[in-house]
Amino acid sequence: MLELVTLTGTLVRLESLAMHHAEDLATTTQDPQTWLYHGAGDLTDRADLEAFILSVQDEPELGIGLNFAIVRQLPTEAV
Repeated sequence: MLELVTLTGTLVRLESLAMHHAEDLATTTQDPQTWLYHGAGDLTDRADLEAFILSVQDEPELGIGLNFAIVRQLPTEAV
């Protein structure tokens, strides 16, 4: 099992990816180039994004990996 952590910097923090990030990510990541080097492919569609979040939510418990959302400190939104 991997421990969920939040890493906080001056401008952003990395939070364990969760479904509550989907709304912000669906809004801020509409450019397909955002997902160009992401292994899951193009996640500009909200349903695909939510399906991806669901597919990785058990990875920490299984010891497979940690997935993070980058969250701006001000204004607070996942990017």
